[in-house]
Amino acid sequence: MRWTLWAVVVAGAAATAVRLLAAGGLADHWTTVPVLGAYPWVVLATGVAAAIGGGILWARGARGLRGATAALVVAAAVGAAIVVPRTVARPQPAADGPEVTVAVINVRRGLASADRIAQIVENTGIDILVTIELTDGLDAELQRAGLAAALPQSVVSPTRATAGGGIYTTGTIAPLSPPAVSGDTPDVTITLAGGTKLQVTSTHPVPPIGPDRTQRWRDGLDRIGPPPDGQPALVVGDLNATLDHDTLRDVLDLGWRDAAREAGAGLSATYDGILDGSPGVPMALDHILVSPTIAVEDVRTYDVDGTDHRLLVADLTLPQ
Repeated sequence: MRWTLWAVVVAGAAATAVRLLAAGGLADHWTTVPVLGAYPWVVLATGVAAAIGGGILWARGARGLRGATAALVVAAAVGAAIVVPRTVARPQPAADGPEVTVAVINVRRGLASADRIAQIVENTGIDILVTIELTDGLDAELQRAGLAAALPQSVVSPTRATAGGGIYTTGTIAPLSPPAVSGDTPDVTITLAGGTKLQVTSTHPVPPIGPDRTQRWRDGLDRIGPPPDGQPALVVGDLNATLDHDTLRDVLDLGWRDAAREAGAGLSATYDGILDGSPGVPMALDHILVSPTIAVEDVRTYDVDGTDHRLLVADLTLPQ
């Protein structure tokens, strides 16, 4: 048991060191990106191991476990200080404009259940739906399932692979020219009832697997840029990044705010390979980023058959 606990100590300490170095400005490296993606799970494992070690010490007085248990407690405390605040809602800016419900889902190369997505849209009153990895086939299925009635306006850029996307809305939609983020997913301006204009950028940086793709992933996030002046705006998509990745935190430092973190749901997983048998621990990879004057009221997720991502929904209040 002692050596098992020390193994957890080494793993937890190494992961926490990587996380602290990332917070200090160390760029995400292809070897550290997976560790940081799973960091909340590392913190949980460290805390469980600390509790086990403490229980054995209390029950048996096993002196050989004292050092390992003490180290686990320190590692768990440092990790908890990093991740637990994400479960606490933050104060929101005063916003008295229109309320809008926004959702995003990676439909896994068009394999997600169109009926389930349309059902969620109808039952939750979604005003804007962003789809990632949209195909022509799924776009047609969504229309037949009732999305055409619930969200009649859209700008879509379907694909056979993983690069496309689409935005559906109740408002009046127009492609943004030039686009805010160059890529295969749409960037649009949506005019809501009452005339409020909302800029919506959808994006899907490649998964950071290996040196080349990790660099392309960083480049994709770097292209987001700061929020526009004088207009409410969103960046929505599967960013293949969590709040423990320095590259995403750099985007937030520009003025964007993560809706899930703002609502105290920063640990809610949106990717879960278990949903379809794929490997990988649950992670918060999909995000709705809001500009500084937008108030986040609530965030929640829904399971959808056929995809390894959950549908992420945010209730927002825009400025007047």
